[in-house]
Amino acid sequence: MQKSRKISKFFKRVIGWSFRSIGIFFGLLFLYALMVVILGIIPVNLSVENEKGSIPIYVSTNGIHSDFILPTEYLPFDLNTFSLENKSAQNAQFVAFGWGDKGFYLEVPTWDKIRFQIVFDALFFRSTTAMHVTFFSDLPQESEFCKKLLINDKQVQILTHYITESFEKDTQNQLQILEGKGYGRRDEFYEATGTYSFLKTCNVWTNTGLQKMGIRTAVWSPFDKALFWHLEKN
Repeated sequence: MQKSRKISKFFKRVIGWSFRSIGIFFGLLFLYALMVVILGIIPVNLSVENEKGSIPIYVSTNGIHSDFILPTEYLPFDLNTFSLENKSAQNAQFVAFGWGDKGFYLEVPTWDKIRFQIVFDALFFRSTTAMHVTFFSDLPQESEFCKKLLINDKQVQILTHYITESFEKDTQNQLQILEGKGYGRRDEFYEATGTYSFLKTCNVWTNTGLQKMGIRTAVWSPFDKALFWHLEKN
């Protein structure tokens, strides 16, 4: 009888702990969502007065992940810095840079390959990162998924420095390509600096670049929606 009471108390504790854990999880999830909305709405750089620029850059998204797209004459690196075997690099007119979780980048080439474990690891562990570099021969087409910005010389220097510092270098200060990891013939992956988490996502990286240039954007934007909402107002 005494043994059954102990077992009953044990299961009650387990059930109580489980409900408390679930409550904490959903409470934190609600708090995260609330911060996403509030800090996504609040703008930064409203009072910054930038000299009018004429250099076109683009911010693009696939609905989840955002990139910077720069004309080749304003790249932080010479095109020869990238893989000489990549014909698209040699003929490129524009180059896109996207920072993100290395595991997600390399293991999810298409959305049908996505797995819960990959997403969970990317969001809740401080995982390693990669820089996705894509080469374009055509002018990017403006749309709801691709916004054009005209920036000045100072701003482009700030952006190219920011992108450069996001690449992990070897002991000879060279970029570290991830051999054979591109999705096709016009893109490559490189080692990147920093760690990825639900607090610092690919969109936070893009948002930070905009902040550094003094462009109106969100205080914090782990998703692309707030980021592009502010870009519409620039």
